[in-house]
Amino acid sequence: MATTTPVTNVCPSCGGRDYTKVSAAAKGSLTKDRSCNRCGTRYSPPAPLWVILAMWGILLCLPGYFLLTAENPGDVRGSMWLAFTLSVGFIAGLVNRVVRERRQPSRNNQ
Repeated sequence: MATTTPVTNVCPSCGGRDYTKVSAAAKGSLTKDRSCNRCGTRYSPPAPLWVILAMWGILLCLPGYFLLTAENPGDVRGSMWLAFTLSVGFIAGLVNRVVRERRQPSRNNQ
């Protein structure tokens, strides 16, 4: 029987916010697990924003592409929709990365 790691932003046991990053217990995890510095409880952070944006991008991008090209495969509207939604997703990912990099120094100073 596999044990599951709680998913939360703070320690589920003591509510502590100070943690040390440790290797993820789950295979295929996109982020490292956290180990509470106060009580040692291991927990996982929620999915990163870029993963959520990527999933929404896929959900919006592919159906729109197939709907626009279903009647006329040579129509450029489907390709334009695909390029537009992928560009929006790419820009959102870049913005997310810049925001995270700017926040990082303040997190380390605490």
